[in-house]
Amino acid sequence: MEDEFIELQHTPTACPFCGYDPDTYYGTQALNAIVCQSCMENLHIWNPAYAEIHTDDGVMELWAYTPACDEWRQVVNTPVLFLKPAAPATGLSIQTQRTIILFVTGQHRDLFERIPVEDVADNLHKLSTPKPLIKTNRHVYTSNPDQIPETAPDPADADQLTFEALS
Repeated sequence: MEDEFIELQHTPTACPFCGYDPDTYYGTQALNAIVCQSCMENLHIWNPAYAEIHTDDGVMELWAYTPACDEWRQVVNTPVLFLKPAAPATGLSIQTQRTIILFVTGQHRDLFERIPVEDVADNLHKLSTPKPLIKTNRHVYTSNPDQIPETAPDPADADQLTFEALS
């Protein structure tokens, strides 16, 4: 996994979306690329894969964009990665690096059990949960689903059940 994370960072110097050399003063630094200013301004038109990852480093948001530049696609089959909060790749723990690799390669679907996101408490970041954990828009992936807190019943639903029982 560590080798895969190092490979993830060895990408062409060209902007992954247009292929031109990004201006280093105006380019935006991603985890593994520099995106030129004009492509960064138009990044909203791309549809990234999104995940919230929970590791010993904390909770981070991860966006993985498929590059449009032929040079990127031919040389490396690597998405452009943005982390929030931004962190240098060298400062990430091994657990965080592995979690990023699992998400980017899709291996998290095979290695972790998944729970529908509707069945999980909204405040995962405030709770003590097993790590690593990957939360996407639809599922929460974890190695220990029994330790994930479930959603509390909606009080409105409880009132409706009580009213129906009285009828």
